[in-house]
Amino acid sequence: MKRSITLFFSLCVFFITPIFCGCNFINFEKDGISYEWNRFSDILGVRSVYLNSFSHSYRNVAPNALKTDSIKNFLLHEIDQEIEILRSQKIDTCFLIAKDHGDVIGFFSFDLSQYPENIFIRKSAIRTDYKRMHIGSNILNGILNENRDLYRLVCAVRRINLEGLYFLDSFGFKVAKNIPANQDSSNATHENSPRQSLGINNILLAPLVSDPFAQKEIEPSMHDRNFSKKIYRTLEYVNPLYIPNS
Repeated sequence: MKRSITLFFSLCVFFITPIFCGCNFINFEKDGISYEWNRFSDILGVRSVYLNSFSHSYRNVAPNALKTDSIKNFLLHEIDQEIEILRSQKIDTCFLIAKDHGDVIGFFSFDLSQYPENIFIRKSAIRTDYKRMHIGSNILNGILNENRDLYRLVCAVRRINLEGLYFLDSFGFKVAKNIPANQDSSNATHENSPRQSLGINNILLAPLVSDPFAQKEIEPSMHDRNFSKKIYRTLEYVNPLYIPNS
């Protein structure tokens, strides 16, 4: 525990100056919410939002479904790892942070190592009391509007992340036609299937008996029969504003 706290605060020390990324690096405001790139002074807020959002999203998930004995510890490890990747720039990564009157209410982190062909969505979270207020859509549209040489957004989503699947489906993501090589996905099991509409109501079927959601009164149609074999769905969104960089 002591080591974890020391590591976290040592990371914060490095978040003093911004790391500039390859895509257009523009802050913007919409509907009273400000969207700011790589504000490292907000990193504690990012950590808090991630824990808040996914503690709610995974409230009915058994810890063993995530191969952990504690959902909270699992989430803290995930976000601290993401912060370290941004700090070290082992992968060309940026954060876009949403704020309301100075309070962090959401964020997305992006892998830009294959920009402008692909931008990978690495992590995202919206505070529970700000969900369904178009914060996530504003972030993605902000990226697309300012980067017309960007071909597509790519995201690998855990099948148990039902809120994430609903959001991406509503935004217009489809099952990826092919899976671009991401730099830190070697330990993940991804689905590679023909490109098709995500169609949550049509392609996610009743749960298996072994599905950890089966006894949790989660909507049965939100489960894929391959849940126990496939951890992630890899999805893509082709930029409708795409203009090839000649």
